[in-house]
Amino acid sequence: VALPDRAKLRLDVQFKRAVKAGIDPTTTPLPWNPAQQLRFTDSKPWLRKIAPCVTPKHEWIVSTRKAPLTGRECLDLQGIPICDQVARDFDDGQLRDLAGNAMSSTVVGAACLAALVSCEIVA
Repeated sequence: VALPDRAKLRLDVQFKRAVKAGIDPTTTPLPWNPAQQLRFTDSKPWLRKIAPCVTPKHEWIVSTRKAPLTGRECLDLQGIPICDQVARDFDDGQLRDLAGNAMSSTVVGAACLAALVSCEIVA
């Protein structure tokens, strides 16, 4: 992946943070966003088992592969199942954009639950 020097520096810092925490990023897949400023980057998301927020045009780098998340992986993080036909009809970039523009199933579930609870309280 061709990255600017600042992005490489951010990945290097995230690598060192993981090593300092006792995690080997070459064997444990960690998603890193080289475009995100370090002060806004969660320094230990692996301890909380938090997946990154998938947004359009962001290139999350997987530490074990040193390559971006695929479109299918982005959709999986959003909780959106995908069939093989869709995977063949759309290229990887389009699938990543779809995942970035989608609302995750957990957010939709929470919104539906909040709506149901508020209707119950009003009634």
